[in-house]
Amino acid sequence: MYKRQVIEITPDLIESQSYESESYKISNGDELSIVVFGQNEYFPIQSYIGNSPYTKRLVDENGKIFFPFAGEIFVKGYTVSEVRKILTELLSKNFVDPQLDVGISTFNPNRNIYVLGEVVRPQTMSVGLVGLTLSDAIAQAQGLSPVTSKGNAVFVVRKDYEGNNGFVYRANFNNASEFVIAGEFILIPGDIVFVGAADITKWNRFISQLFPFASFLNQVDNLSSN
Repeated sequence: MYKRQVIEITPDLIESQSYESESYKISNGDELSIVVFGQNEYFPIQSYIGNSPYTKRLVDENGKIFFPFAGEIFVKGYTVSEVRKILTELLSKNFVDPQLDVGISTFNPNRNIYVLGEVVRPQTMSVGLVGLTLSDAIAQAQGLSPVTSKGNAVFVVRKDYEGNNGFVYRANFNNASEFVIAGEFILIPGDIVFVGAADITKWNRFISQLFPFASFLNQVDNLSSN
């Protein structure tokens, strides 16, 4: 039976991490927000807020979007700035010096992380263009439960895409200096943050159910919806 090693989050581990937000490539299932300025007759600016067909474009299964006066555009694999340039060139055929902004309003589910266990508000989060740290995720979950959580049992479960066993990282939020260090640990899509209870047998039961990773995401979905 494979024995899973728990890796302590240390300054050396933090230093070895990197996150290049500018390199994110648009994927199927991403929802783009596209706003064209100064052309209210064709692209109503008041529709910027909310789910509007004028500004929201879902990248389909073929990696394409459709945008008025530009037609069908293949955007998968391009950065936001590259899509802005492509759209500007296409709209220039019908408009003089078009000014537009392109962003990602919603990331596809493959960008999700899951914060579970003894936090105030367990939830699913998306990793955006800016790196999400462990402390960010805990903060968005409104912190550790002051009654039931075990501060030195904060775990990050990460799938190993080259194997079936994965990795388990541990942070100690009871110690102030370690809390600052561990908080800088950068999460990646697919990570599970699990805060253990005072009874560590609950953690042992949880982790034994997660590994191996054959049905990893299905189990996570079930846990996060309960």
